[in-house]
Amino acid sequence: MYNWYPSNIKDDNIRFPDAVGTAVSQEWALGTREISAWDSASKQMMYLNGLGCVAWAANLALGQEGNQAHRVFYTAVSALRFAPLLSVYHALYIQRQYLPNGAVYDQEVLYAGSVPNKVLYLYDPDQTDDSAFSYLDYDSFYNRLFGLYLIAFLTLVGQNVTIAGIKDDWLVQNAAWKLANTAEEEEAADEPVAEDSAAEAAPEEEQFF
Repeated sequence: MYNWYPSNIKDDNIRFPDAVGTAVSQEWALGTREISAWDSASKQMMYLNGLGCVAWAANLALGQEGNQAHRVFYTAVSALRFAPLLSVYHALYIQRQYLPNGAVYDQEVLYAGSVPNKVLYLYDPDQTDDSAFSYLDYDSFYNRLFGLYLIAFLTLVGQNVTIAGIKDDWLVQNAAWKLANTAEEEEAADEPVAEDSAAEAAPEEEQFF
């Protein structure tokens, strides 16, 4: 998702030159409403999914035996149960950031004559030239929003279906881990303290031949 718009704008120095003050600068493009919305959605999804991946990897590396790493993994998964709903919010928010009609675009163009980097909109729905910076590919736009909805829905279903199994596994593993620790502590407590045999033993009599 990040590569769709934010990264493409940063990499396209021809259509969006890295120069402040031009009407189609990189700074202006990244600051528009729609690009800011795509950027925010992509980063938040990466952060949340990254958190889950790190917790899973740490738990797997440390044995998945009901220990503290396992607890962190279970807590992270539980906290991310409703994370896909955030994706739905982002999809709705992104859609609202695009131009509602040509009249609003005309108003932004008039404003751009004095302060070009203050223009909030990047795409013109009436632009038909696909090489123009303001061209909006509606097929790609709606396909991406649909993809965002679909991923969010499938992830929401998958997480809520598997969370019960993860919880059961955590409870079983944690109970076994506690039992093993308790047994080790009891064994250590019952182990007799080693005595210094050299100090306790009676001195042997010397024999002369």
